[in-house]
Amino acid sequence: MIPDKQLIKTFTGALLLLILSVEVYAQKTKVITMAGQSENLEIKGVDIIEVIDGRKDKSNIGWVQTGMANKKRFAVFERPLKEELSGFIEASLIPGDGSSQIVIRVTNLQISEFTRFSSESAVAKIELELFLRENDDQNYFIKKAFGKNELRGMDVTTRHPRNIGLALAKALEVFADSSWQQQVQRQIAFSTEQLIEGVDLAQEKEIVVEADLSKVVIFQATRYNDGVHQTFEDFVNNSPSITKGYETMIKKKPKLYFIENGIKTNAIAAKKEVYGFASENKLFVKFVNSYHELAKRDDGFYFIGPHLPDNESVTRNAFLFGAIGAGIAAASTGGRGEYKIDLTTGMFEEVRYISVKEKEKN
Repeated sequence: MIPDKQLIKTFTGALLLLILSVEVYAQKTKVITMAGQSENLEIKGVDIIEVIDGRKDKSNIGWVQTGMANKKRFAVFERPLKEELSGFIEASLIPGDGSSQIVIRVTNLQISEFTRFSSESAVAKIELELFLRENDDQNYFIKKAFGKNELRGMDVTTRHPRNIGLALAKALEVFADSSWQQQVQRQIAFSTEQLIEGVDLAQEKEIVVEADLSKVVIFQATRYNDGVHQTFEDFVNNSPSITKGYETMIKKKPKLYFIENGIKTNAIAAKKEVYGFASENKLFVKFVNSYHELAKRDDGFYFIGPHLPDNESVTRNAFLFGAIGAGIAAASTGGRGEYKIDLTTGMFEEVRYISVKEKEKN
């Protein structure tokens, strides 16, 4: 049994370590605000009346890189996510007739930066669940929506607020163009309290969250139309938006080039939005600035790509071990991940981690 004095010393030491770790975490954050940001959004017949923060990890919104050494720092909102995004929507949305009241639950928001030899990229991704509110507090699930935007330049850290706004605008535009009125699921009405407390729609048997594969054009296609998919909508509808002025290489490491005035430019450097491409009846998607071939299975499309640490593990390491632990988690490149495409939103979900040893065996 540990003596009382020793117990006190042990407890005090652990407490000091915890306090120091929290202080390091606080010092390593970059505060971001959406104040002053706006875009022209028009969703006819709709008023967005509430934003709910439904993220599992609310401690930060991703990473930025600052200073000459491009040190990674947590990014956090100045105000609660609900206030930041509500203000942006209020400033951006062209007033509708109020015939439909929409509630947005944000389930994921991640920003990140990538540094290249001559420029930087800022990426923002947001995933939403949208509900139709009726009779004061009956919220009916409609569908999920996903938005992604990438900005490039010499110093992109200050442009994250606009990037987040553009990603959110894209998600809402996809929703607006989706004939959502026919997709309202009235099997269950959720209270606002349930949405705030984090009800998991995937656990509700009456609610259809995943795409109906029998109605997904790309999944049912036997021939993939050659071309570049600039958006998920291009991909899922087997309808590439760029069919000329490009070139692909699909042997070994897949590559995509754009050709303009006889000059061939790598698509990564061409500053054009790309979701993926189709070539020789094969599909490829862009992930972490490279292209990966898709494998079709009975339940969807999969690919193998670099393993990325989830935001929760990075935060946990920072909290327990300070900046060093966070850096190790964030920079981890060991192993690969098997990803599945969400055919309702276009997001990639890691379904299996492939360790370095497992990769070597294969």
